[in-house]
Amino acid sequence: NQANSNQNFEQADLRASYNPTGKLNASGLVGLEFRQFDTGSHDSVTPVLDLSASYKPFDGTSISIDASRGTQTSAALLGQDYTSTQFQATAQQRLLQRVVLSFTAGYQNLDYFGADTHTVASREDNYYFIQPAIDIRITNFWFAGAFFVHRENTSTFSNFGFNDTQVGIRTALKF
Repeated sequence: NQANSNQNFEQADLRASYNPTGKLNASGLVGLEFRQFDTGSHDSVTPVLDLSASYKPFDGTSISIDASRGTQTSAALLGQDYTSTQFQATAQQRLLQRVVLSFTAGYQNLDYFGADTHTVASREDNYYFIQPAIDIRITNFWFAGAFFVHRENTSTFSNFGFNDTQVGIRTALKF
């Protein structure tokens, strides 16, 4: 079955981390992925990356950003792979030694392509989310909080698009 192609891939990556001060940390992986398809489809060479950085300007304040790009095999669409490119940023502020306010926002693009010569791929998804939250330290090991998250996916395949909002509470024991 041509739509169920086998594929092999290899990656040549370079990983590094940089910690110039106690306030700034960065790490990353950059490289190339070499992908071969058994079906005679086009072989490909694509960039891959996984980058992150965090900054703590003051005690109780942190800002982090993450970015990644890579290729995955689609579990939902036969004979297709997709390239995922995503970004995420988080800001956190601790107040009064017990309360942590946070805000996270992110974006992901999924761009599908045929993994064999017989599959024409036309799906593209753009996924966005925002998530403000509050967490309170009740004791040294017990935390409780609340969050709001709004997620939206616009897709060239309408049955994969969605718009979702959730509100929730959470609790955690940390030892």
